[in-house]
This record gives sequence, C-alpha cells and structure tokens, in this order.
Amino acid sequence: MAIDEFSSDVHLHLDPLHTKPLDIGTEDFVASIDLSGKLINFGKYHQKQGFAGFTVIKPFEQSDRYSEVEVRKFRKSVANSDGFGPKLEGDITNRECTLIAGSFPKINITNQHRDYAQSISVATQYGIIQQWISNKQHLNWCGNASVQRAAYTQITEGGPLEDIIPNNIIEQTGDSLKITDDNLGCTYVCEQIFLNSTSDNHSKQEFEFYVLHAVSNSTHSAQTDIEQLKSLLNNEGFDALVNRLAHLEDQKLQGTPNDTIYRRGITYAEQVSIPLSDHPDATCILTDHMLLPLSWNRDAYFVARILLDKSSEGKDIVRRHINWMFDVADRGESNEWGRCYLANGKAKDLAYQLDQQFFPILELAEYTLTSGDTKTLNRFANQVDSIIDAVMKRKHENCFLFPTDETPGDDPLEYAYHFSSHILIWHTLKTYAEASGKTDYLTLAENVKKDSLSQFTTSWEGKPIFSYACDTLGNHLLYHDANDVPLALAPEWDFCDARNTTWLNTLDFSFSQANASGIFGRNQLGSVHTKAPWPLGDIQEAIIAKETNNQERFNATVKRINQAAQFDGALPEAYSSDDNSVFSRHWFAWPNAFYCMLINRFGNH
Repeated sequence: MAIDEFSSDVHLHLDPLHTKPLDIGTEDFVASIDLSGKLINFGKYHQKQGFAGFTVIKPFEQSDRYSEVEVRKFRKSVANSDGFGPKLEGDITNRECTLIAGSFPKINITNQHRDYAQSISVATQYGIIQQWISNKQHLNWCGNASVQRAAYTQITEGGPLEDIIPNNIIEQTGDSLKITDDNLGCTYVCEQIFLNSTSDNHSKQEFEFYVLHAVSNSTHSAQTDIEQLKSLLNNEGFDALVNRLAHLEDQKLQGTPNDTIYRRGITYAEQVSIPLSDHPDATCILTDHMLLPLSWNRDAYFVARILLDKSSEGKDIVRRHINWMFDVADRGESNEWGRCYLANGKAKDLAYQLDQQFFPILELAEYTLTSGDTKTLNRFANQVDSIIDAVMKRKHENCFLFPTDETPGDDPLEYAYHFSSHILIWHTLKTYAEASGKTDYLTLAENVKKDSLSQFTTSWEGKPIFSYACDTLGNHLLYHDANDVPLALAPEWDFCDARNTTWLNTLDFSFSQANASGIFGRNQLGSVHTKAPWPLGDIQEAIIAKETNNQERFNATVKRINQAAQFDGALPEAYSSDDNSVFSRHWFAWPNAFYCMLINRFGNH
C-alpha cells in the first residue's frame, strides 16, 4: 500500500529566511519536528502547570525573566533548535519537505555521499508515530531530551511562576527510553521498532523502522499510549493509518481557499485548542504552543471566530472554549478577567485590560447567533450581567468611558481611556443585545459611542482625528498600534461609516511617519511592544484598503503579508522590513486567524 496524494498537500519551498520547525498535533497535544525529522517539542495540558511535556530546549534562566534582550534571544533559539532522534550523518545537500494533508510532515534528506533518509510523522490520539526509511541500516541518535514545564517567556513579564526544581530521571531499556520527573508530574516515553525485513527499491536495499513518542502529564501511563501506538501499527499498517488520518484532515480543508496562510490558520487553530482532562467540556485556546502556551481572551476570540465559521466541529470547540472562559478561567473577587491565563484557568498575569472583559462576551454572542444554541448563552447570562456590572463600577463619573491599566499589547498606558477598546465595547453590547434580547444594552452601547466620539476626537495638522487614548481633561495620545484592530474594523462593526472624515484622517495619521512609535519600514504598522512591522498591522491595512475601495493598496498589502509568511504559512508577530525574515515570534495563532477573517470577508485578490 502507498500513501495517497491529497489536494491539501503542501510542498514547502525551503527559503532559509522563512523556515521554521514543522508543527503537528491532535486535540490532545501539539508538537514540533525539525527539518531533519527529529522531535523538538511535545506539549500537553498539565493540570497544575498549564502546559508541559518533552523538549530539547534548555530551561530559561529565571534571573533573565525581565530582560527583553535575553527573552528575545531565547525565543529565536527555540526556532533554530536541533531535535532528538535518528540522524543522517554528513552534510545535508538536499532537503524536501511536504505537509501531507496540510498536517503531517514528510521530510526527505540526502547527504554529500548520496545517503538518504525519509521520515513521515503522524499524530494520533495516543501520540506520534514516525516512519523512517533509509539506505543506511543504522542511524545514530542525537539531541537533548528532557521533560519540562513550558518556559512562558514574556516581553512584559507579569510575574514569574514558582520555580520547579528539575528532577529528570532517564531510564533506557533496549530500544526504549523513558524520562520521568516526579516534581513536575510528567513522563515521556520513546520506543524504536525495527522491521524484520527490508524493502527493495529499484535494486537498492532500504531499511525501515518506526519511532513512537508519548507524553503523560497525569496518572495515565505514557507506556500505555506506546502500546496503543503499536496496536495501531499492527492492526492498520502505517500507510493505511496515514491515509485514514490524512483523509480526515483533508476533509477539514475542503472548500477553503487554496492559500497556505489561510489553511495554516485553520489547522493551527485546532492544534492550539487544548481540552482539559479535569474539565471534560472545557477547551483552552492557546496563543501558541512553543513560546507562550498561554491564553489571552483577545487572541483566542479571533481563533474562535475562524473555528466558528468553519464547521460543526469548530462550533463545538468554540462552545467548549466559552465554557473554559466563564467556568474555568479565574476572575477573582473583582469578577474581572486577568491579562492572560495558564491552560488550567489560573491567571498568569493579573493586569487589568479593558478589552479582555468584552471579547468573551462577543464570542458568546456570535456563537449564539451563528450556531443557534441559546442554551449556552442562557447558562452564562447572569455572569455576563455581573461582568458588565464590574466594568460599570470603573465608569468615569461624568461620561460613559472606562479606564484600562494596559494596552492590548500588554504595555502601560499614559492616559487611562483607550479608544479602540470602546469601539469593541460598542460592538459587543450591540451584538450581545441581539443575541440575548436584552435591549437595555443597546442604550448603554449608544452612550458609549456618543461619549467616545466626543472625548476621543482631537486634531492633527488642523484635521479632526480619533486619539489613541485620552484622560477626558483635554489631553490626548496620538498613536496607533498593530494590536488595536477594532479601529480598522470600525466600519465593519458599524461604529462609523467608511467615509467618515475623522476615521479617514486617523488612518492617514496611523500609516504615516507621524505615528513615530508605531510605524516602521515603508509606513508599515507595528507596535512599541516589538519595534518592527507586524502582519496584524498589514491585515488592518488590507481591511482598510477594501473599506476605502483601494484595490491597488489591498493587493500590495496582501503581497506583503505573503512575503512575511514562513514556509508553512505561519505568520510571525513581527518581521524585518529589510528582508521579511522573522523579527519576533515564529509561532503566533492570532495573525493567521485574523488573516482568515480578512479572506472570509473580502477574498484575497
């Protein structure tokens, strides 16, 4: 039997400036493979630590937590990691990489002696099975191997987690390796299986073997998962197993644009949607699985939005994510969501961000309107009322503005009242009123809009514009940021018309050198958080181009987005304006999800 070809197969172009490890996963775990087929990372939900598992990456020094230089250096090193596994010795002179059905890495490498090795990695509910085929009978193993909690390296550290004293115990028996850390509560098991016979390929002798990987972060045994992986191999055979699972992945992508960035958005959205073993009907949506396996309500909303648009399975993930936000994520005595969360619902950072209070309500409302499921909304309706009441307690004494401690980029804010968050509040209250029938929220929405238009309007070069933030005393901050997507969505959300002069003037400022802290390269929108162009900024610009009927600008911006994408379609946080290489964060679910929203609304041509 042979592995089928699928319409969603992705044959990757190996541009050195845009390569990264390849990602693989199921709803239970996410892993990454280096470009020689070796395992870099295998992460799963952990009830106490949020996310933990196997990794080759050395622990991040706790003393460097508040050093932006060291954090960025560490993040970059992760993307360049050599994995753990069989290695074809010598200089690699040729490399070919394919994602079978957009999901399963197939890697072919050849050295200067024309020796070769092929690996195919497939994710199952029990773990990873890798098939290796080589003309070499023995491939030596190399690489670090450990089990660890995720590093959680942040640019704006909100308070490090309690350190865990590592206690990795390594046991090797024959062709099996086991790493256990009782302090962490994590076990990794790897086993190599050789076939008794070799295959004959065009009169060349080939050797075939399998490598099985499993991780357990609970009382469940990783060795039990290894035995289940063996059963899959014995009962189905590898090719049949790959074809069955790849067919399921291929079906998920049918009807989607033949666009690598778009399809990466859908595939990765499912991979970072992590179910909780101790809360069977709850799912956490992570911002990524390698650098920051944490959840921000803001990022998660956009990931949930594309899942909601895609399929009944996607809608159910969103329903379970709503359960996670309202039932699991800790809001404390103040009844307010924190900045970000571990997957187990424990707040990692407690900083108050206004927009984070409303994205969950918007997700609930849009889920209700899209799915027709009113049961979930009715279940959480009282919580929504109490969350909005908590926001109202912070209301300005003379107007319907609400303060925030940080920007949507996790950065401090000079003035407490933030414009784009109020656009979001307006849209959320309107949408929730429609979904719930609670028309009182329409009145609140109109008051928020009226006072926002009054308080945030100022002037630039003699023209009216909306400020980024204000203090309601006449002081304004002129700035715009790639994280502040509600400004670009203001016409889409009916906050203002696309011909609104003040909105258009604000955009002229935002995409000019006058926006000194937010513009980089060739008038490309970025952020003070990471000083370079951001794909989130480009996607904003593409939306604006469509809203203003500027097809030339739209085409040029979409081209720039494609140039910034990595070879598997993953969009980074930020990229170099010189050569489009990754400047920050090779893994980031939000920009691909936002790109999917762009294409769903406007198309890509």
